[in-house]
Amino acid sequence: MNSVLTTTAVGKTPEARLRVLVVEDNIVNQRLALTLLKRLGWTASLASNGFEAIATLERENFGLVLMDVQMPVMDGLMATKEIRRRLPPECQPAIIAFTANTLPGDREQCLAAGMDDYLSKPVDPAEMSAKLERWNAALLKEGRGSLIPFFENSPDLQPA
Repeated sequence: MNSVLTTTAVGKTPEARLRVLVVEDNIVNQRLALTLLKRLGWTASLASNGFEAIATLERENFGLVLMDVQMPVMDGLMATKEIRRRLPPECQPAIIAFTANTLPGDREQCLAAGMDDYLSKPVDPAEMSAKLERWNAALLKEGRGSLIPFFENSPDLQPA
């Protein structure tokens, strides 16, 4: 089952902002993230685990990914490694850890898995906005985020 939901803020220019994929298994956190992103002017969709995130990225273009770390089926670290392995460089989204894991070393573990940045929960809206704006500008400047990635079907990628 794929649980992709989309939300868009009224009056915002979609050309100026890349789409955001929120990868989160907790329903309350899903609703909070989508509501906050909408208020901040972002178009966002949802995947409930890492496996769904990869499947969603096979079908749709996202420049930014907010990736929870601890999820069932496939966690955020494994999903990030798989995304980095499978997508060509010009199609790589910016992946921002979106996690309650705030112990020493957690940030470094996320970055070592291939994530670009780290955002802790509970999220500070101003910090989220700043990170999304920063990565959005960097990707648009590089010309990334406008290509739809193509994944070949991989028999070795199956849900746990």
